[in-house]
Amino acid sequence: NQIKERYNLKVNFKDKISYSLFPKPHYYVENLDIFQSENVLINSKNSKIYISIKNFFSFEKLNIKNVIFQDNEFNIKRKNLSFFINLLNSNNSDDDIVFKDSIIFYKDSSNDVIFLVDLNYLKFFYDKEKKYQSLASYKIFNLPFKFNLTHDTEKKIFSFDLGSKNIRTKLNNSINYGNEKI
Repeated sequence: NQIKERYNLKVNFKDKISYSLFPKPHYYVENLDIFQSENVLINSKNSKIYISIKNFFSFEKLNIKNVIFQDNEFNIKRKNLSFFINLLNSNNSDDDIVFKDSIIFYKDSSNDVIFLVDLNYLKFFYDKEKKYQSLASYKIFNLPFKFNLTHDTEKKIFSFDLGSKNIRTKLNNSINYGNEKI
């Protein structure tokens, strides 16, 4: 329930939840689904939900710190892209949401795969300058890329950096959306 409230993620735990105290206190779940509306968007094989040591034994008072989803399968269509913007803008704490070792299947309206993205990591966080941030490292068509997206809600600016050393490319851009809502 805290995952839904804090990160705006609707999750369904398919298997039992186990816990560990080392190296940091966390809950471990094999096989969970993340939804957008009623559709399964992501299947995660291994997930860790790090919690504060304070109320570890009180399920009612747990404080989630970081969430790591590993070995994920994303099934994305054009209509699902808002999921990432919502996730970016929902985390305004010092805690991170991380997706590691994932495959993104981008599909068309007839559910055919258009392309695959080999995602090393995708991290959503809120920095000390009060900006929402997302960092990603991935391969598309076997070309490695690094991506950084920043959303400054005070100045109402989205900015991004996209780079690939293999094709000697670095792109930077900013969008000032003023009074419009994105």
